[in-house]
Amino acid sequence: MARLRTRYHQHLTRAMQMGNLQLITLWAGDRFLGGTANLIDRQLAVLHSVAEGRDDDAGVDVGILLSVEMVSRAAQMRVSWVDLDHGDYDYKYRLGAQDRSVSYLTLRRRSRSRAMQFDPAMAPFAVKATREFIRAQDPDKARTAMAQLRRHALE
Repeated sequence: MARLRTRYHQHLTRAMQMGNLQLITLWAGDRFLGGTANLIDRQLAVLHSVAEGRDDDAGVDVGILLSVEMVSRAAQMRVSWVDLDHGDYDYKYRLGAQDRSVSYLTLRRRSRSRAMQFDPAMAPFAVKATREFIRAQDPDKARTAMAQLRRHALE
């Protein structure tokens, strides 16, 4: 569980640093009723709900309140699609959610060495850096960068 918590923290921190994290919290005075963490894909105009916690004994439907606020903010950002994440909670269907089949793909790294790991989320930045090496007419750096991208694409 600690490893999962650490991974979520890393991903959410990275999303926050990139300006793609939306956190919504709901309070009654100093009592925390619930919160949701959402990732915003501005390029595709999609908002993904990735983590949610709520007090089911709050006396109000915290899930619907958080979701209504999330959808409202998504509309303000001109997001065209809201992914309410997995789960068949009643409030999601009241918002118009529909069941959809999804497939999962699991990738495992051959190397456990942290130095040999490449975060796929960084691929666009690596490609951009490679293009800059090419534009700067630095073939050695461009070849090295392309070799690294190719090696990590095959892992």
